[in-house]
Amino acid sequence: RAKERSKPPHYILVLNFYNQNDLFSLFDIPRLAGASIVFLTQSPPPFPTNASFVSFQFVQGSSLCSQDLARISIEKLTTVVILEYHRHDAVLAESDARIVTTMMLLAELRRQRSPSFPAPPLHYVASVQLSTSMEVVRAAAAQQEATATLVLFNELESGALVQIL
Repeated sequence: RAKERSKPPHYILVLNFYNQNDLFSLFDIPRLAGASIVFLTQSPPPFPTNASFVSFQFVQGSSLCSQDLARISIEKLTTVVILEYHRHDAVLAESDARIVTTMMLLAELRRQRSPSFPAPPLHYVASVQLSTSMEVVRAAAAQQEATATLVLFNELESGALVQIL
């Protein structure tokens, strides 16, 4: 138990939130007490009103823009949730390639911010479109000494992130 208490709080970045009203049903909000959850997207999500013990923040921008990612305290991140890229924006394979691009941008920005003292390793949770992309995304995480939990988009159900975070 003492080990659990000394564990740093979750600092979670959620990317590509597109009006998924049920997203918060995917999180076990009470379990994330003390966490900070930052949403980087084009429009603010509907934050739950009954979760005062979790800090929510909205940053307008794109996960594919390093300037937008740089506005977040990325050196503090513990978890990055990458939801699928909007289907109107990309074909399925391109959506998965954008996940890898985002991971590479985050890794580079973290290296730039903490050259002497590397930031703690990240855990990625990604919604992948194609099962054939899973190994590529896992390899991108391993290259930066991060871990990855991947969920196929069509398998992302209520409660899935409860098990992951």
